[in-house]
Amino acid sequence: MGLGPSNTSLVYQLAKSQKWKKMFAHCLDGKRSGGIFVLGHIVGPKVRKTPLDQTSSRYRTTLLEITVGETSLSLSAGNVEIKSQNMTILETGSLISYLPEKVYQSFLDSIFSDLEDISVINIGGYSCFHYERSIDARFPEVVFHFKELLTLRVYPHEYMFHNMEEHYYCLGFLSSEQRNHREKDLFILGGKLLSLY
Repeated sequence: MGLGPSNTSLVYQLAKSQKWKKMFAHCLDGKRSGGIFVLGHIVGPKVRKTPLDQTSSRYRTTLLEITVGETSLSLSAGNVEIKSQNMTILETGSLISYLPEKVYQSFLDSIFSDLEDISVINIGGYSCFHYERSIDARFPEVVFHFKELLTLRVYPHEYMFHNMEEHYYCLGFLSSEQRNHREKDLFILGGKLLSLY
């Protein structure tokens, strides 16, 4: 849609024509999907927000914490302490979300820690399992905590996808190492997680 911070983006071009200020907002709505998209200043309603860093070719924000159920995950990835970095990329063009390998393994452990009866298998790099009941009743919710006290609460049906023919569910997360070696320490939150599907 051309929303990147470069001078070829839709937002930049509209700002250059002096029709809008060089800003936009996408207010996510996890209940109805999509939310509200605004060019220029938000006039109303009152919304909670987190600042985006525009110093790279992608929008980034500061992720402070991830909780899976009652478990808070350590956000250190290798030698990089993510809490002090603007390293969480919001990528609406991808359905999949990526976590640094160490955080990803901790995420998997937390999701499946109380589910000894479920066998996790690898299908195309995804962590999948056979399940025929309601996943929301059995699996934990995940909460992403961002700067400015903004939280994104994600329920199992929002962070998993379902193969109906085989009755498999798969997590919509992969290790960042599977995406690109240069991005192995990045947190990338994809569109499915951001309710843009």
